[in-house]
Amino acid sequence: MASLVSWSLLVLAPFGLVAAGCVADASVADEQDTTATQYVEATAFLTKQADKDAWAAMKVRLDSEFNQVCGDTFCGGDYSNLTSMGLTCAVSSKIGQIHDCLWTFAGSSELVDPKLGTLQVSKPSFQCHFATTARALSLATALTDAVGENSALQMVLPGETTSIYDALGTCFQHPIGASPLTNTSSQTPSYSLAGDAPSTDGNWFSGAEALQSAFAADCASSFCQGTYKNLDAIRLTCAVGTASDKVKSCAFIVAGSNSTVSTTKGTVAVDFKSYRCALPMTGTANDLTTVILGTGATPVLDRLLPGSAKTFRQAIDTCL
Repeated sequence: MASLVSWSLLVLAPFGLVAAGCVADASVADEQDTTATQYVEATAFLTKQADKDAWAAMKVRLDSEFNQVCGDTFCGGDYSNLTSMGLTCAVSSKIGQIHDCLWTFAGSSELVDPKLGTLQVSKPSFQCHFATTARALSLATALTDAVGENSALQMVLPGETTSIYDALGTCFQHPIGASPLTNTSSQTPSYSLAGDAPSTDGNWFSGAEALQSAFAADCASSFCQGTYKNLDAIRLTCAVGTASDKVKSCAFIVAGSNSTVSTTKGTVAVDFKSYRCALPMTGTANDLTTVILGTGATPVLDRLLPGSAKTFRQAIDTCL
C-alpha cells in the first residue's frame, strides 16, 4: 500500500501538464439551453478515426494498468478474478463533455462443501461510475499520455479531487448480485476446489486459462452473436475429491454485459448477466486439463469432455 502513495508523487508532474488542456472544458457549458442537452456514447461522438483510436488507446491503457495492480490490491479479496467488461462514457452530443462514465467488472468466488462436495458460486458485477468535467478527447489524451507507472489510474480527474483508482476502490466494496457462500468446516475434508486438491497436477491453472482463451478467441463469431455482444469467460472451477481427484461437478463461469446511455439524463447503465455453465464429465481434474491442453487439429471447444458425448462448445452453447 505504501507504493500506491508514492505513485501519487509521480503523477503530479504529468498532471500539471495535461490539466491545462482540460481547464477550458470545465468552463464551457454543455449547451446554451441545458434543458435541450442530448447525450450519446463517447465513441458515437468521436467521428474522426484518429479520435476513435485515441479513445481506444485510453481504454487499453486503463485495462493494462488495472491488470498490473489488481493482484496486489483489488483482487486480494473475495473476488480474485476481477475482469473488465468495458468502459462506457456518456457525453453531450454537441461538444462531447463527459457527464458520466461506467466501468463494469465481473468477478466470482467459489466454495466447496468439504463433506458433500457441493459447489457454491457467487458471480456478481461491479458497476463503477466516475465523473469528470473533461471532454472525451482531452480525457483520452490526458490518460494515455500520463507519465509514470499506473499514472492513468492514479491521475486526479479534471474537475474532481479523486482518481479512477479511488472510484474503483469504493466500487469493489459493493458487489451487485452476490450470493452468500456457506463455509462449513471439516477436520478431514473429502472435497475441495480442483486447484487446491493435492491430487491435481500442476496443469490445472494453465488448463483453465487455455479454456478461457479458447472461448475469447471464438466468441465474436459464435457465442457473442446473441443477446450479449460482450461476453467474457471469468473462471473454470470444479469440485473434486481430495484423495481421488474425481470430479464431483464443474462450472465454466461466463459474464455478459450491454451498456446504454440515457439520451436525456446523460447517465450510463449496464444490463449484466452471469452464467454458470455446467460441464458434464466423468473422470479427474487431470483428465479435464489433459483434454484442454492436448495437441491435435480439433479446436479446444470442439473436443469431447472426459467421459461425455458432449463437447465444451455444446455444453457452453446450451447454457448461454
